[in-house]
Amino acid sequence: MNKRIAILTVYVLLMSTFSGLAQVDDNRANTPVPFTLADRDRILKVESKVEMLNERISSFEKRVDERFSAMQKNIDERFDAQERRFDAQDKRFDDIKSDIGNLYNLMILLLGAMFTLFGFILWDRKSTVRPVQREQEKVIDALRELAKEDEKIATIFHKAGIL
Repeated sequence: MNKRIAILTVYVLLMSTFSGLAQVDDNRANTPVPFTLADRDRILKVESKVEMLNERISSFEKRVDERFSAMQKNIDERFDAQERRFDAQDKRFDDIKSDIGNLYNLMILLLGAMFTLFGFILWDRKSTVRPVQREQEKVIDALRELAKEDEKIATIFHKAGIL
């Protein structure tokens, strides 16, 4: 209980002290301050310095804007150059693709020509050999007829396996 009374007493004393200070501050806020010509001159100097700072800031902003626009122009030029390079590479790839297609067609043509040539060779061989085979068969038939009449030819044909 004693602690509560002591705390309450300290609180009341502190409140009265702070309220007195607050009143003193209120009185100071309401008192007029003397304004001299020196104060006016200082305010004018501050205003001129603020105007100078504003001008410097605006000139700085202009320079920064010029630099940024120059940088943007440079970046745009680089992107355009890069885009031109990509277009050139695309064109080269298309040319290479076209060349590969042409080579593929040429290879197909050559393979077709080779197969045609092989076919022609086989056909020509058969067409050349047929008349010779016919003549050979006629000769063999004639020799068989001759072997029927001559014993020596018949023995030779038996040894050769023709009869």
